[in-house]
Amino acid sequence: MKKTSLLLLTLFLSHLTGWAQSTTTSQYSFDGTVGIVAHRGFYKFEDASENSIAAMQHAVDHDFYGTEFDVQFTLDSIAIIYHDASIQGTPIAQMPYEKIMKLPQSHLKGGETIPTLDQFLQAYSTALIQQRVRNKTTRLFFEIKPPSNRESVEYIVTESLKAVKKYNLEKLVSFISFDLNVCAYIAKLEPDIPVAYLGGDITPDNLYNSGILNIDYHFEQLLANPHWIEEAHRLGMTVNAWTVNDPHIAIRLRELKVEFITTDLPLDMESWLLPK
Repeated sequence: MKKTSLLLLTLFLSHLTGWAQSTTTSQYSFDGTVGIVAHRGFYKFEDASENSIAAMQHAVDHDFYGTEFDVQFTLDSIAIIYHDASIQGTPIAQMPYEKIMKLPQSHLKGGETIPTLDQFLQAYSTALIQQRVRNKTTRLFFEIKPPSNRESVEYIVTESLKAVKKYNLEKLVSFISFDLNVCAYIAKLEPDIPVAYLGGDITPDNLYNSGILNIDYHFEQLLANPHWIEEAHRLGMTVNAWTVNDPHIAIRLRELKVEFITTDLPLDMESWLLPK
């Protein structure tokens, strides 16, 4: 992933001036319990691939705090759940949906195929009905992958928000992205929906001044800059660390009061963070 320079941050400041200064608290408060987010779902099963509906379902079935997934847009503007920017060397943004679905990579475990965003959110909404019987709710961590050009930002963000609103999921989704423009535009349109920047190259105070009230940084960047965590909390921002698969690192991050940890091993993470 490419880092985004501080220069991009200033592009949206004029649109967000006033709103950021009037916001003094984040969307969450830290009570000492770390929220575990399943990275690309909980896919450590024979029937589940990364970023599949089955992986999301397993995360919901295990009542993890969150389940993360990646969204790309095809040439014909279909949003699909897929991590890599290219398939067989061709950018997804340059391939129509029907062509992608004819490729071997479209076939996932358990007879599933690469889901569209609409299919994914519909399945999540159904899974929630069953989960709420247990008085639990697994949150969606919706990663919008960087668009191929800046001209696409408004369309991609607008379509992503439209999909979330179709299923009334505004209060159950957190947006994340490596693209600063994507984060800023979401914050501009929907200031009540949490959004976090993934890049790790901007200090919390600069993000806060742009209206982005959460950080979601690689654990190495947070451990190298623990004062960023303190700074974020002072500003009322939340902190997520990705992608943590080591118990010692997880425990250290909890000591630093990181609110959320994204991991490929969510079940192991639960045992690592159990009170001793």
